[in-house]
Formats: sequence, structure tokens, C-alpha cells
Amino acid sequence: MPWKEQSVMSLRADLALEVLRRKRPVRELAAKYGVSRPTAHKWAKRLAHEGRAGMQTRSRRPHHSPDRTPEPIADFICALRDARPTWGPEKLYAFATDCGTLGVPPPRTAARILKRRDRIRPRKPAPSEITHFQYPHPNDLWQIDFKRAVGLSCCPPRKAIPMSIVDDHSRFSIGLWANPDRQLDTIWPLLWEALGEYGMPLGILTDNDCVFRGRRGGLSAWTARLLRLGITHTSGRGYHPQPQGKVERLHGTIQTDALAEAVFRSPEQLQVALDEFRDIYNHQRPHAALNLQVPADHYQPSPRTRPERIPALEYPEGAVLRKVMNNGAISVRSCRIDIGEGITGHYVRLHDQHPWLEIEYAGHTVRRLRWDELRPDRWI
Repeated sequence: MPWKEQSVMSLRADLALEVLRRKRPVRELAAKYGVSRPTAHKWAKRLAHEGRAGMQTRSRRPHHSPDRTPEPIADFICALRDARPTWGPEKLYAFATDCGTLGVPPPRTAARILKRRDRIRPRKPAPSEITHFQYPHPNDLWQIDFKRAVGLSCCPPRKAIPMSIVDDHSRFSIGLWANPDRQLDTIWPLLWEALGEYGMPLGILTDNDCVFRGRRGGLSAWTARLLRLGITHTSGRGYHPQPQGKVERLHGTIQTDALAEAVFRSPEQLQVALDEFRDIYNHQRPHAALNLQVPADHYQPSPRTRPERIPALEYPEGAVLRKVMNNGAISVRSCRIDIGEGITGHYVRLHDQHPWLEIEYAGHTVRRLRWDELRPDRWI
């Protein structure tokens, strides 16, 4: 028979009394109350020795756990978690074993210890249909992005804008700087320094910030310099940060591990915190996407060394050239063709591939138009 939660103790007592009176066989009474014969005897024995208090449900937790993790090891796991509060049990286990610590419990046991000692929060459910992609080799692609500005508690109040460069294959943080602004004159020397230290990647991915893409979508000075270095520049669609998922995820980790609840009084103080984070991120923090190895284990510098200066533009003798005017356009058949204000004063090469006109800059086709689209006094 079904037992309602509010009358469980009463039903157990009724069953126990009938068993003790011995007016009916225990088998019939057990069937009547929907329990087994051993259970019926158990409740009868408890009622005889403990009275009605014995009808309460007791914990099945054992009084002794000889295989339980020793308290010093549990204390060590909790101390490690306190030092790295954003690391999960898998990362803590991988880090501790890499350091040669003996007796570290596996991740599931560590998770139970952390949960028992209130060191772990419920995990948010992962979004469905996640597609992971990474380039096959280091330096195939670098991702570059700005993080949200960080307020500085100085007088007068100021802000600093962190900029990150991360390798797509290894998640290795190439660079992390606290900048006063997003201007090209500020960020280009930082990229130039990184290219000198780690070599040149095949491509760089950015968002559509005006410093990267220009105001009207033509060639920016940023893109032009990369093309002359032999580096392809691509950018994701506006309001779609998914292609830059790795650098966006890095920014989330920076926020939780380095910036949360921290107060910085100067850009220099913020830079120290970013440098410390970058060292831990590259060399100590296990990464789930890397089978709990660190990014430094998967990264190596590019064999493409950076030149001393940006190469000059060179075109074959006899090539048909046009100079980019101050408005970022060239003139062909009195038609204004927008190339980009970033290369104002530079020359581009015209290729007649009838019925197409191809416009080349530094060995890359930057515009491709049909000849019959060109009209005098038209801007395209």
C-alpha cells in the first residue's frame, strides 16, 4: 500500500505493533504494508527497544570511513583552491600532480571535499551545440582584442584599456598590456615588440574596431602594415564575437582571476597584475581545451622572423600604378574607387583581367571590379 510522507512514522508503528502482537503471520503483514519481511522485523525490534522514537529514518552514513582522504590532504586541496579560487577540481589536480605532490585525490574526490567544505559553487549548465575549432599549428593565427576599460582610483580618475594577443592553436598569451587608448600609435609598437619576440604569424584576427578596419571599410593603416609584412588580416562580423572566442574567453579569465574586486591606482600597478596573471596563465594554469596541460607546452615561436623595418612597396617595372589620394580613393577612367584612407599617398597596382579590374597592394588583391561598372564622376 502507498505510504504518505506525513504518516510514515505512524504506519511503521502500526506495522511494528501488529508484528509484536503475533495475531497474523509476518509475511501477510509485510504484504499489507508494502515492505519486506526483514523490514517488518526491523521496525518491530526498534519499537520494542526504543519506542516510537525508533520509527525515525536514520542516516546510512557509516560511523567509520577508513578509506576517507586524510585531513592534511583535504586541507591542502582547500588551501590550493583558496589560492586559485577560479580553478576547478580538474585544474587543481593537474597542477598538484605536475608539482609532484603525493597523495592528491582524483578530481571527483577533490570536488566532494571542496563541496563539503563550501569551497565550490554549483556549475552553470553549459550551452548546447558548442562547436570547438582551433588552427592545427602555433602561429597559424593570432587573435587580438581590447578588453573593457578598467577604472583607476587615481586623481583625477583615469582608465586603462587592456589589450590581449592570444595564439589560436595553443591559447598561449602572446602579450597583455594596459593601454591609455586604442590609437594605432599606441598599440602598433606593442605588436611590433611581440613580433620581434615570438616571430610573425600567418594571420591575425581582430574585431571591426576602427583602428583595425578604418572608418569606411577600406584598407586601414593597420591592415596595410600587416600585408607588407606578409601577414593576413581578417575580422569577424559586427556584433558576432564567436570567431574571437579564445581571446574573449581569455578576457573572462582575466576578469575573474586578476581584476575582480581589485583596486588599481595607476596603469603601472595594473600592468604588474596583468604580467603576473599572464605568467600563471601560460605556465601554471591547466587548460581544459589542452587536456589539462598549460599553453606553454603547446606553443613555440614562429620561424618567420620579423624584419628590422616594414618592407617598402615594390612593383614590377612597367606596372600600371595609381596613387591613393587624401580621400582614400584612386581615379580610373574618372571614376573614384575607394581603397582606404589608411594608405593615403601609397601606390596600388592595376591588373586588367578583362572583364575584371583587379587592384593590388603589397601583393594582395584589395578590390575587384567589373570594367563596365566604372562611370565618370562616380564613387564606388
